[in-house]
Amino acid sequence: MGTNTDISKSFKGSRKTQLSKQAFLELLTAHVGLVTQALKEASIGSSTHYRWLDVDAAYKEAVASIVNAKKDVIETALFNLIKKGNAQAVIFAARTLLKDKGYSESLDITSNNEPITLNINI
Repeated sequence: MGTNTDISKSFKGSRKTQLSKQAFLELLTAHVGLVTQALKEASIGSSTHYRWLDVDAAYKEAVASIVNAKKDVIETALFNLIKKGNAQAVIFAARTLLKDKGYSESLDITSNNEPITLNINI
């Protein structure tokens, strides 16, 4: 992702801040959304990044897009393991994605989505 001045102009702040945000997003992309690694390389404090998230909707949206891309990479890797027959990946996916079909280690005791009251006399 090369420096795209059209994108950075949509960010809030001075031109220098806009370019800093763009440069950080490029590092964040290169580090697959790992904020700590990108912050170290950019020499930006975490408070700066989180302040930018709070005050700049365009920056926040760009960060969210990078996080979603990271999730896609992880999901693709998981499904590639499933296709290869990796038992742990299959079990993990069943437990997390197929709860509605009963593949869960916990038991949800409800009645029409209403909690059931249990009275136990000892």
